Amino acid sequence: MARARLTKAPHMEALNQNIKDVRRLLTIASTRNSHTDKRILRNGSMVLFTACWEAFIEDLADAGFKFLSKHAKASSKLPNSVKRHVVKKLNLGKDPLELWLLADTGWKKILKKHGKAIIENWIGPLNTPNSKRIDEMFECLIGLKNLSNQWQWRGMSSQGAKKKLDAYLSVRGQIAHRNLTNRTITTNYVHDYTEFIYRLAVRSNNTVRKHLLGLIKKSPWDSYVFKQTR
Repeated sequence: MARARLTKAPHMEALNQNIKDVRRLLTIASTRNSHTDKRILRNGSMVLFTACWEAFIEDLADAGFKFLSKHAKASSKLPNSVKRHVVKKLNLGKDPLELWLLADTGWKKILKKHGKAIIENWIGPLNTPNSKRIDEMFECLIGLKNLSNQWQWRGMSSQGAKKKLDAYLSVRGQIAHRNLTNRTITTNYVHDYTEFIYRLAVRSNNTVRKHLLGLIKKSPWDSYVFKQTR
């Protein structure tokens, strides 16, 4: 995967390393004679690879929010959706005086507290990193609406990408619950999944980067390219 700039995106670098580890399982599988060993290793790679995707989304969300909270010099730089979530949370409190915490520069402390709570609420139980949950999380954290609508490239629409991700996640779930009875996971299937996730990761990274650049007027990290997908 080629980098376009000099500032590395830590979530992309981590994804690269995690995928290398998963690919080692496929290499080991190719050396085994036992069909049972091959099946177990390939199935295991599907589970671990989905965990790589989940970790990437968590890291991207965390990095995006931290960049926004660090570089936003005024509350006017914050997306309205983020402000609404903060005020809604304060309104649910028992003490109405808490709203005064937003005065002066207090909004920064509230923002950090809000971000921490959202991250814990979303990332902690993000066991099914599908488009719906991902879209909701990024809108809450950085005001980016419908991130998954940007999952498109030549030959793949965003709706097609969402359905394909759901299909992969379904297979992962079947493996995890030991009820995968209608198909055999092949090495090519896992390789296709790897390439698909790389494309989703590139589109997600570059979309979040563009969104933050528009808000803060400063680039948070690299844009990336994978097989002409950028």
